Amino acid sequence: MADTTDRGTMGTHSDLHVTVVVPTRDRAAKIDRLIGLLLDTDQPIQVVVVDDGSVDRTAEVLADWESKDPRVLALRGTGKDGQSQARLLGARRATGDILVLLDDDVVPAPGLVAGHLKWHSPESNRLVLGYMPTFVPDPLPIGAFATQLYATEYENHCRGFDRDVNTVLTGLWLGNMSIRRDTYLSAFDADRMPQFPYRHEDMLFGLILKDMGVEPIFDRSLFAQHFHDRPLEAFRRDSYTQGQGRAAIYRLRGEEATMDPEKVALNEMPLPVKWFVRCTRPAPLHRLAGTTLSGAIAASGRLGSRRAEISLARVLRRVDMLAGSKDVLEATQDREYDGTAAGG
Repeated sequence: MADTTDRGTMGTHSDLHVTVVVPTRDRAAKIDRLIGLLLDTDQPIQVVVVDDGSVDRTAEVLADWESKDPRVLALRGTGKDGQSQARLLGARRATGDILVLLDDDVVPAPGLVAGHLKWHSPESNRLVLGYMPTFVPDPLPIGAFATQLYATEYENHCRGFDRDVNTVLTGLWLGNMSIRRDTYLSAFDADRMPQFPYRHEDMLFGLILKDMGVEPIFDRSLFAQHFHDRPLEAFRRDSYTQGQGRAAIYRLRGEEATMDPEKVALNEMPLPVKWFVRCTRPAPLHRLAGTTLSGAIAASGRLGSRRAEISLARVLRRVDMLAGSKDVLEATQDREYDGTAAGG
């Protein structure tokens, strides 16, 4: 179900200018395609791409676009600060009143940017979240279990947005959204946004926007297809840092933001699996469980058992999430979290 906000309150897009900001790294072909799709419009637009330390042909692709189209601005990030800081760098150099923030692995439908802009007016202060379902190949290739799990989790989030649009801010999922540039920059003011070296910074960002009184909108008609790809090693790293991020936000905001990180890791798991995951809390057992489950996932893939591959990956994800959250909580148990705890 799409957002039910009265569309009569939508702004006149001709009153505002828009900048699309895209952080990227080592995705030369994807960013080349994305820029071409974004510029295929008659409306005024600026496209700012921040290359966050690519070592492939991304710099050449961006230089070519800059040379032939003045609407493109290419920036170079440090390659050390991550996607959020790259996005912030682009926002600071943007000239538009409204920012459309896209990931480099999404393919926007025609009219996406114009659709975002129609929700905004000079008087409104909204975060507009579009819909970006994950493309899941059928049949699912060997090793693509992460894509299936990601797609399922994303759709669960979207159903939550449909039921209660306020959860857009308490469970923000970036990749296809728009917001006033001045609001975005204000949210990242040092007095509001602490140093946060973990994943799920978008969730913390959403909570800050909630504090600022920003109105959330979820519009499924603002469509972009997400092309997700994570090998096993990256899947495990993502799971661990997601656990870190949830724990850090829990330290900052408590139950307002997310349930206890251990409960998140064990949520909706069968009792024997919950017991198993809890048993992996000591670091040696976490390493043993991670190695064993990784081997079993690889073997399931080779044998063509996609159901076993996905089921085992779901358990491994919870094991790594619990390890990440435990490390942050143990590092901060005797002090208030100030964003300086070491990452994994």
